[in-house]
Amino acid sequence: METKHIRILDDVLNYLYDNRTCEKGKQITHTIISLTKVFTELDISDIENILQKFCKDGCADRTINPLGEKGLIYYYITFEGRVFKESRGYLGKLEKENEENNRITDVENRQGELDENNVKLLNRMVWLTAFVCVGTLVSAAYYVNELNKQYHWW
Repeated sequence: METKHIRILDDVLNYLYDNRTCEKGKQITHTIISLTKVFTELDISDIENILQKFCKDGCADRTINPLGEKGLIYYYITFEGRVFKESRGYLGKLEKENEENNRITDVENRQGELDENNVKLLNRMVWLTAFVCVGTLVSAAYYVNELNKQYHWW
């Protein structure tokens, strides 16, 4: 997802967060129409999609006709939305995902380097084992020869 779109999501979330209560402490609800007046660069369908995403993510919820007006859907920020906004919102989430992806890539690269080092060490161990084997055979032949000289087996 483009950073521009994420910034728009964060802007709308910040607006809902900043305008969540009135002076009397009551929860403020927003309609799609009221949000189009604030975010003039967005059309109604974009704001509908943004609010649906907020509802799906648990950042906002909706209620119908709290004041008795027919056909209006009111949106308000939820507790999860406030926590999400305070934890840097969608941009922060994207940055965390990028950091996690970079960390995983680093771990995979290090694992590849370790695998290369392990192959080199295994190769050296094979040569060391072969050298020890040859040394063992030479010493065994020497002792068999000495025993043959002493006891004249052949």
